[in-house]
Order: sequence, then C-alpha cells, then structure tokens
Amino acid sequence: EVWDYILISQEKLNEGYTQGLSELNYDMLIADEIHKLKNIKKGIRSQNIIKLAEKASGEDKYLAILSGTPIPNKVKDLAISLKLLYPEKFKEVDDNQLVQNIIKGDIIDIRSLLLPRMQMKSKEGIGMPELEEEILNSEMSEEEKEVYSILLEEDELTATEKIQAMRKFLLNPELLEMTPEMEGSKIKALKKELKKSLEEYDKIVVFVNGYIEGVIREKEGTGIIKRLGLPEEAVKVIDGNVPNEEREEIQKDFNYGSKKTILFVSGQTADVGVDFSGAQRVFFYNEPWSQYDKKQQLGRVYREGIKKDLKSTTLMTGNSLEQGINYYIRLKEQAVERLLRGIPITEIENKLLRKDERRSGENLEIDPELAKYYLSSWDKLLSFFSAGKGMGEKEFKEFLKKHGEDYANSYMEMGSRTYQGNNSRAAATIIGKIMEKSGLNKKDAKILDIASGPEMLKNHSPEEMQQSIFSTDINPHHFIKNGGRVFSSSFLNLPIKDESFDFVNLALAMHYTKFVPSKKIFESLKLLKECNRTLKKRGVAIVSEMYNLEFKNEKKFREIVDLLGFEIMEGYSGVVSSGENFEANFVALRKKRNSELNVDEVSKDVFEGLKFVRNEKKIRNSRMMIGKFSINGKDVEVDFNENDRAVFEKEQEIIKKAREIIKEYGKIETIPKEKVVENDFSRVCIGKNYSLFKRIENGGGFVLVKN
Repeated sequence: EVWDYILISQEKLNEGYTQGLSELNYDMLIADEIHKLKNIKKGIRSQNIIKLAEKASGEDKYLAILSGTPIPNKVKDLAISLKLLYPEKFKEVDDNQLVQNIIKGDIIDIRSLLLPRMQMKSKEGIGMPELEEEILNSEMSEEEKEVYSILLEEDELTATEKIQAMRKFLLNPELLEMTPEMEGSKIKALKKELKKSLEEYDKIVVFVNGYIEGVIREKEGTGIIKRLGLPEEAVKVIDGNVPNEEREEIQKDFNYGSKKTILFVSGQTADVGVDFSGAQRVFFYNEPWSQYDKKQQLGRVYREGIKKDLKSTTLMTGNSLEQGINYYIRLKEQAVERLLRGIPITEIENKLLRKDERRSGENLEIDPELAKYYLSSWDKLLSFFSAGKGMGEKEFKEFLKKHGEDYANSYMEMGSRTYQGNNSRAAATIIGKIMEKSGLNKKDAKILDIASGPEMLKNHSPEEMQQSIFSTDINPHHFIKNGGRVFSSSFLNLPIKDESFDFVNLALAMHYTKFVPSKKIFESLKLLKECNRTLKKRGVAIVSEMYNLEFKNEKKFREIVDLLGFEIMEGYSGVVSSGENFEANFVALRKKRNSELNVDEVSKDVFEGLKFVRNEKKIRNSRMMIGKFSINGKDVEVDFNENDRAVFEKEQEIIKKAREIIKEYGKIETIPKEKVVENDFSRVCIGKNYSLFKRIENGGGFVLVKN
C-alpha cells in the first residue's frame, strides 16, 4: 500500500519503526515538539530523528521542525535544531562546546543561521480573544515574616533545602507543622479571589506547581482546598494520582458541562494534548521554574477553541523567594529570546545562561549550585558579606545604587542579634581593654569606625565609649535615620586630617577591596595606608574578617604591615570565638611610624600577605548573642551597653525556659500543642528537625531553640 501521509508519535521512534520509515522514499519530514528531543548523544529518539532527517536532504526534499519554544530550559535544547538544519556543519561538534559557542557568540552567529530558516509566530495573528495577565502580590503577616526569617537564616540547611522549605511554607504553612496553626497570606489571597470570581464565572482553573502533597492533595489533614471555603461539589482535581480515563472525563465535563467548576491542576500534568479551553478565568497559585512551562500551562487554556477573553492572575508573596523565581524565569526568557533573534546579550544574561547550563536536571530547586547562586541575592547580610570577596570599590558603588537602601534596611530589621552585632561587641571590648592598659579614658579617646554600616560599633559599645566614635560608610542609606558623628565616604580616600584618631575599627570590610598587583590594583594596600594616615602615633587599628576568610600567607602579612608602619599587637590578635555561634579573625595593628610605602619597591611575593583564601569553617545559630569570647586562650567578658545587655538577658531567659520544657517532654516534637502555646512559644518543623522559637521585643528578633 501507498500512503500520502504517515503520522507517528515521538514515543514510537524506536529502532524498529525508524528502520521501517527509513526504507520509505519520503519527500518531506515534519518533526513537531522538537524541543523534547534533547539528549543527542544518548537519546534514542534524538539519534533516530537525525537518521530520518538525513533521508529528507537533497533536491525536492524538505525538512520542517516545529516548536512552541526552541529553548524551553537550556541553550543545549537548541543543539538538535542546529544539527538537523546544518548536518554538515555541526554533526561532529560536541554539544557542550556548541552551547558555549552560542552563549559567547564568538563562533556561531545564531541570527545568520536561524533567521533565514525560521518563522517566529504568535497567537495574536490568528484572531484569538484578548488575554490579560497580571501579578497579584500578597504581603506576609508579621507571624509569617518571623517564620520566613527563621527559614532564611537556618544555618543547618543547605541552600537547596532552604528553597524547598521556603516554597512549602509560602504554599501552605501547615506543611511545616506550625504550632499554633497559621493560615498563609497566599491562601487568604486565593480564597478572596475565588470567592469574587465565582460570582462572575462558571469555569475556573487553578494551576499549582511543585508541591502537590499537602497543597491540592490532602496529606494527614493538610491541604489548601478545605481552607478555601468552596462548594464541595464544584471542586475537581487533576494530579498525578488521577488515572488518564478520569482526567479525560473531568476535562470533558469542564469544557462542555453546565455546572460551576473550580479545577485544580498540577502543573506537571498540563502537557501536550490537554485542553481546558472551556475556562473563563485562570490562576497560577505559584509559578513553575521556567517561563516555557508557564506558557505551556497557560496554553492548555488559552488555545484555539476558547470563546471569550481570558484573565490570568499569578499569585505571588511579596518580599519572598517567589519574586526571585519570577525575576529569574523572566530574565532567562529574555536572554533566550535575544539569542534567537541575534541580539547581543548582556553580561548578567551571559552569566545566568552559563550557570544554567551546568545544572544537572530540569528542576532548579534541587540543584545546589544554582540554589546558592540564587540565595546569595536574598540573604541580605551574612551571605552578602561572604559573596563580596574582591568586589572592589567601583563595583560595590554600582551595587549600592540598586541595593543600598534595601541593604541598610535589613540591618535595622535584624536588630542587635546578628553576626555583625557580635563582631562589633567583640571589637568594642578589645578596644576598651587596650584603652585600659594604655591609660586612655573611654570618653576622651577618638575612634573612627570605617565601613561602619548603621553605626554598628557605636550601637554595640558601652555608653561611655559611644560619644567618642565617628562612623563612616560608603552607603549613605545607613545614615538617613541617624544624626551625630557620621559621614558617607569612600574608605580609600577618607576626608580626614592626618593623625586625627586614637583608634580605627575596620570590621568585615577589607575583603571587599580589589587587590590585583599584576594589574596595578592595590585597594587593600591603600585602605591600610589610610588607616595609618588617620591614626595618631601609637594609635591602633582593629581589623576583623569573617570566620571563613583568612590571610593567605601570615608570614607575608606580617612583612607587609611592617612596611606599612604597623606592628602586630599579639595579645589582641588571633581567632576570636564563642562556642559554635561566633568566630572571626582579628588583628590589632599599632602604628609605629607614618607609612611611606612605595609599591614599586615591594617584592611581588610580599603582596601575597594581603590576599585572602576561603576556608571550610561553619558556625551555627549566628544570631545568638555572645556574652564572652576567647582570644589566644583567654576568656574575655563582653562589655555590654544597657540595651544590648537587656536583650542578651532576655535571650538567655527564653533559652532556659525552652530547655526546661524540652527536658520535661523529651523532644520538641512530643511537647503537647497546648503546652507550646501556654508558654508563648511557636513550633516549626524544618526538614526533619523541630524548633521552638519566641520573639524578643525592642529589636531583638526571635530566639530559636533546637533539640
């Protein structure tokens, strides 16, 4: 027999069918959904479609490849299209090399390759009804913000586990076994919108992505549907547990039935062949990890056959991970679109695509590399300090133009109980000890706090020292709410007279400087010279750095500070630590003479002394306040001011009470709910671990206690 057309699904592209098809003398091959054929080296279907395409080459032979999205997840997805369109050019080219060449744009001109053979069309050209898309932001309650902060700062979770926990919490707080129970702001927002929509529409679709158990599917009494107050007979669900036959029946009733229906759909089931065109209203309870997946889901509704205009609303929780996901998927889509159209991509787009290609799977959430990359832009304090190594003043200024206000606000929100607060208290205590030994009066000595943040040293020093402290920082937003002895300035060129101060404090900032001697960039050196210039003779600079950063070569560091006119005060230099909660590297430098260092006279190996290396050290519960610390084997009591002491004592009181309750019931998870509430605690399960927490008023944040 002879057929004019042969239709075959991709699932049937095995060796048997491919062999049979290749024996036919066909004139045209049409491959739809080409983006689904990704793994060219190991993918049987991909290899077979390439074999069939070879038969469709030559005079009067045609190959057509179709895709709604040529690059749904990775640039690598485009490789098969190039190898099909240009077999001679790319047949032997390695996929990974091909990807890098596309992103860099240094070998392959995508525009000249694709545009002559590509048509990019949109649905607007086929007389579709209007589509209106909007984002509806909901704000977390104070209680939600508290738990969200705990998740963000939980230092025993990996970045991936944090993302998973935060997504679960935003979708349904019950998934974290909250005590007392908490109704999420997102659930409230959806409840309000569905109630309003049911008055106007008969057919509504709600897409839910990622976590299904405990969200649209009941799990041990948890699930959002029962909380929404919907008519039970109107609710239908399609997820991975619903058999295909039942799905088809639900789809048919939804599109053609007369009853009011709210259909909750797991995003993973909204694939090719699914039709919800009977919908009049669409909600995305949360977004998937790619814009392609979102368009695919929306395309199950907004498609040929839809009769009326459609409104699509994406629910999003403000100031949360969800805004980051939205920003990420849109930025990636923009980068891919620019690639396809031959438009040069920006450096940030280039960086994003290169990182994305290194992912091992489709789900960004479970990829540690990308999770760390993502979280670094949201953990506004501790991760920011760690990520800024070698940034340099110029780049830091550019960063502050975008994030300076937000960065300053994050300090204010966290209050006294921070890693930075502990570091400032330790620095103030060490300065006080040096003053006592040298006979200086705390009220009379002049102290300059460089890169001070919102007057961190002053706010965490004893009262008698506070009026002696002058604060400067490159970020002017730190001082908007403050008065007194503050000024915004570069720390490489301080507007201060020579020999003006008895002490200089340089806390957690030196690593931001750029130090590349081979390129004549000496910011670290210039910063220490400024410290020397502003100090009086015999004045002292206290330099501290994060626990996970240390000088690369201590011997060379000693040589360079000697050349700069300093001597190291051994008794006040070394690792400052307090249990598992705090550690930092301190060095006290006493000025011997003015620095007249000429960099051209310094041997290259000595410059190694100002370079940092990152170690693998970890700390736990970094917000817990330290009451004492050790340095060089000696224990030192923190010299608190009145406000910090009150917060510290309240923290200790909460920890003591929590330990008493835990001891009484064995474990946090076995404490009766009523006992948790009775003692004004809250309980949360993060991953597999339970914690008790309670807020300290007056800027103290919350205290977290684990088993």
